[in-house]
Amino acid sequence: MEDHHRAHGDSPIRTFCKGQCADPDDRRRLDGLRARTYGSFTITGFSLHGAAGMTHALSDGEGTLLSLIERAQPVTVYEISKIYASSPVTHFGTSKGKLYPMVRRLKELGLLLGEEIAGDRRRTEHLRCTKVGLAALRDWAKRVDPEHLLLEDPLRTRIQSLHLLDLSEQVAWLEQLAKDMRAKIAEVQSYVEETELPETAIMFDNVRATSEARLGWVERTLGAIRERKQSD
Repeated sequence: MEDHHRAHGDSPIRTFCKGQCADPDDRRRLDGLRARTYGSFTITGFSLHGAAGMTHALSDGEGTLLSLIERAQPVTVYEISKIYASSPVTHFGTSKGKLYPMVRRLKELGLLLGEEIAGDRRRTEHLRCTKVGLAALRDWAKRVDPEHLLLEDPLRTRIQSLHLLDLSEQVAWLEQLAKDMRAKIAEVQSYVEETELPETAIMFDNVRATSEARLGWVERTLGAIRERKQSD
């Protein structure tokens, strides 16, 4: 690990350690990078099409990644992977090993530019959005797709099989789910308090409102099942 960090030379973050950086300069850089990227709440699968120099309609995965790079640039792929790994609400849906070829593909599309860090034996690159990438990102930010209007909810899907559990198991599952949801809301609140960016506050308002709505749904379901259990 030390060799990896030394190889990064003047990389913005030589030790990406969730706030426990020994070097004060590294810690300040980490805090600044996180402040610009805490809006990275969700990233889904990538769907890459087209060729370099052609107009490209971004998928949600591509737009999320480019948006993160635009806010954090210059940033390395290693740093991007750590940003997602440290987020309590990010679902990256891929391994770091898959992230590198994805970034290469975005570069091939002309949406990203990679600049090698001077003196880095690993030839690590700082990533920046190109003008074409920024234009595509603006178009993506303005677009609302039909699937954005009613999002998938794996708990909503899973609860359709709740009848396979007996009433005691249903109550226990819902009680644990409600407990975990409350803990996650508190975790996200603590996470967001580390930055004062207006956009992050807006996004946290969405996270809190939707999380509390889902928690309310779980609690109502739990109450109804408790009543059934008492009447049996």
